[in-house]
Amino acid sequence: MVDKNRVFLEGLQHRRSMAVRLISMCALLSVSVGSHISQSAGLFTATRIGPQVSISTWTACSPDAYRLAVLGTTPQAYLRMTPTGLLERSVGSNTSDWTWTAAPTTTPGALGCDSNLATILSASAWLSSEHRVWTLGDTVSFSYALWFKANVGTQGVLFSSASGVASSGATSRADRALWIAPNGVLSVSVTDGPVTKWISTPGTVADGKWHFAVVTMQSGDSGATRGTRLYLDGAQVAYDSQMRKGLPPTSTESWRAGPATLPTAVGTLAPTSAFTGALDEIAVWDKVVTDAQISSIWAARNG
Repeated sequence: MVDKNRVFLEGLQHRRSMAVRLISMCALLSVSVGSHISQSAGLFTATRIGPQVSISTWTACSPDAYRLAVLGTTPQAYLRMTPTGLLERSVGSNTSDWTWTAAPTTTPGALGCDSNLATILSASAWLSSEHRVWTLGDTVSFSYALWFKANVGTQGVLFSSASGVASSGATSRADRALWIAPNGVLSVSVTDGPVTKWISTPGTVADGKWHFAVVTMQSGDSGATRGTRLYLDGAQVAYDSQMRKGLPPTSTESWRAGPATLPTAVGTLAPTSAFTGALDEIAVWDKVVTDAQISSIWAARNG
């Protein structure tokens, strides 16, 4: 006859042994995860709580994902908005320093997994390439991308090619410009001789949230892809096939993040004050980036 007491005691001993092994495995797992944390960032999500055990899922993210996605498209200039004094270093193919007119203040950045800070543009603190990375002509294609955050009621020019360097201040000769109008819509304009054309987002972007904007211009008088496109948060929102040529660059032509005076042709959409808001992760190309590349960069925003 089977000794029921002996069987019970052996079963209890076996369960205790399994419990000890499980605790040991958890300790080892804890050490492994702890060492992993020092190598990368991540988030605990999807917590499950039982009667005796609480388990959380580890969802990793890579702080380098966005930077690598941008660099993979070979930008001419890539500015992470981390100034040293009055200088902003480009990590694109052209590593020339850009120049701030005054030391900007910083604010938490746009990217979910990256602790890199953003900067605040104002009427006194803005950024210029100082002509050093301007290699485009009036019929040469280009692209640029940036993150911005504008509070309700904010307006002003975010980015443009301007006739002048930082020391010259605002200019009446701004082209290839991206700006927020008084009504809160985001617009981009290109001037071809005496004619200025522009396209705009269907709704307001002055909402206190981070947005990702991309502008591309494919030059030329023929071809299905010619014209200017405006992308917002990874999707194309406006396009004009006739916006395919800008003004010829002057001897001091510079890319500029900050105040510039737009042509009077844009009428009531022209800002009446300088942009005061956050700007992050500026990239400039001397080519047209593709829809696939824009989608890849947008997808990398959270690591």
